[in-house]
Amino acid sequence: MPYGIVLLPPPGTAQRIIEFATRLRASSPSLMVISDERLPHLSLAHADCSKNSAEAWWTRAIAIVPEYMPIKLAGLMFAPVGAGDFYIPEGGIYFGLEAIATDVLRGAHEQILSAAEAVNAKPIGNVRDKFRPHITLGVMSTSAVTLVDFPEWMTGEALVGRLAWGQLGSYGTFPDLHTRA
Repeated sequence: MPYGIVLLPPPGTAQRIIEFATRLRASSPSLMVISDERLPHLSLAHADCSKNSAEAWWTRAIAIVPEYMPIKLAGLMFAPVGAGDFYIPEGGIYFGLEAIATDVLRGAHEQILSAAEAVNAKPIGNVRDKFRPHITLGVMSTSAVTLVDFPEWMTGEALVGRLAWGQLGSYGTFPDLHTRA
């Protein structure tokens, strides 16, 4: 079963990201768009493992990485994804907010991968040199889109994400995330 360790934006920022994603996809049929049930997040790593291993992975991760980390957004990306993809099996057009791969994010990614390997959890997705920090906004079935103005909050200071973990759902989302108690 796949699990992941992610960074969650603060609730107010998460709501603004959801509203932005909803406006972007308004002009195109969508397979998925983030929502209150599919919270925006920045994945630090995903791994295939049992629930017990995922809990052990989380315990190791929170002992070695900061609970809060800055996320500096770099821009908006649209990318075609072919059928057969692990995250988007039917294929489509991914859209999301790309983040700068800072030393802090890369370091957390590497430490979390080491924690996964220590509990025999098999990392999946883009790892190590392929790590590309981003916040998925959604998946469109066609590429028709009406661009909207970038909100001011996207161009200011870095967001601060809070560490969380959960079982991976469809399209790389997490229907049930848990943070540090």
